[in-house]
Amino acid sequence: MIQRIMLILPILVLLNLACNPLCSSATELTTFFNQHWLKAVVSIEIINDKKETKPIGTGFLIQTDNSHILLVSAKHVIIDENNQIKKELVYRINIQNGKSRIVSDEDLMKKGGGSWFLSNSTDIAVRFMYTYLGSDILTIPQSMFLNDENVQPGTPSLILGFPMGLRSDDYATPIVRNSLVALKAPNYYMLDGFVFPGNSGGPVVYMPAHQIGGIKLNNYIDKQMLLGVISSYLPYSDIAISKQTKRPRITFEENSGLCIVIPSSEIIKLINSDDVKEFDKNLK
Repeated sequence: MIQRIMLILPILVLLNLACNPLCSSATELTTFFNQHWLKAVVSIEIINDKKETKPIGTGFLIQTDNSHILLVSAKHVIIDENNQIKKELVYRINIQNGKSRIVSDEDLMKKGGGSWFLSNSTDIAVRFMYTYLGSDILTIPQSMFLNDENVQPGTPSLILGFPMGLRSDDYATPIVRNSLVALKAPNYYMLDGFVFPGNSGGPVVYMPAHQIGGIKLNNYIDKQMLLGVISSYLPYSDIAISKQTKRPRITFEENSGLCIVIPSSEIIKLINSDDVKEFDKNLK
């Protein structure tokens, strides 16, 4: 069974994410973005028979009500064309000496971590994780999930992940990109922000536009919170027309610079489902 001391280790943070970055020991900073968010992001990969790994997506770590660790990602990252969990899934976990190690799906199941839980209604999946002494990870508490009713078009945000599989083989640090909420729909947000294959499953962080010390504007959320999960980018098609026949010859698909985000409330729905809560309750 998974050792409980390992599972609750990240509770020590709660993540310092609620802390203003000015509490850092650094005397001069260039951003209000709390760098601790980066430690909650995980590279999701596939390993082959030669033990070579290939990044396929992004995930991030959250806490359950019982202080266990859940890895969150987009469902399409971890399932195949037959809607089955992909074989040979592995997860790159950073450790404190500036290196990383690979944790496999198979190893997690052997240790009692079970398999992935899939949402029936949206592009979300979660699985229980374990960690070990020396790991350099943090988890995001549910208290830092942004409520849907607080989200409006124009909300500034940051996209965290590994676009195009860009990550170090040693210590995997996610890439951060600017975005904002362009559209709020009933079950998703549309972001004005570029994402690429590899970004799927990564977190989107609400980043207050004016976060200045202890100053708080009326009716304005002044702390960084989890907005949602990257699902996909929206493509647009550009058709090349033959000058001779006037008929379409080639269709080019381009990245529109818009992407779909699943709200953090959908994560809450999944982890509050009966099967996930029962597993969380019985996990030792």
